[in-house]
Amino acid sequence: MKTIIAVLVGFAALSSSAMAQDIEPFQQAVTDLGGNWSGTLEYRDYQSDERVEIAHNRSVSFAPDGSYMLTELSYADPGYQVYAAELATLNGQTLLIASIGNGEIESVEATLTEFAETDTGWIARFSGVGMDAGELADFRYVFEHNGDTLVQTKLVRAEGEDGFSFRNAVRIGRVD
Repeated sequence: MKTIIAVLVGFAALSSSAMAQDIEPFQQAVTDLGGNWSGTLEYRDYQSDERVEIAHNRSVSFAPDGSYMLTELSYADPGYQVYAAELATLNGQTLLIASIGNGEIESVEATLTEFAETDTGWIARFSGVGMDAGELADFRYVFEHNGDTLVQTKLVRAEGEDGFSFRNAVRIGRVD
């Protein structure tokens, strides 16, 4: 399986949208993601088209001036341990994420299309374009933060496909 880089924010997110939202509330809320997290990564294996669930850990830190977020990821893909990193930054309404793992580099550009605070946290949706399994694809990301849990879901649509399909989901809880 190719390295799956769940975007965080992992965020995971992303084609530009005319419905872009004010990014400031999201910027403030995402600072809650700093620290260590553990849980599961579920992904769709493109070779078998089956869903696979594996243990997933991440550590999230921010630049002192808040200009970027660094996420270090690890998970045991069947047969080997994967270590990866993501660097995310906001440029106006656009979330830019560069990921590296297993010697592969992927990048995603996403636009915040929805952000809402909930009784226990927040939900954010992004859409955009990036590389997935070596192919250009449209992305949709949903991030749901509730207290000490985060669920991020990634949907993709490859060129020529009609609809979006499940790519992966991260379900993690704070461990520190």
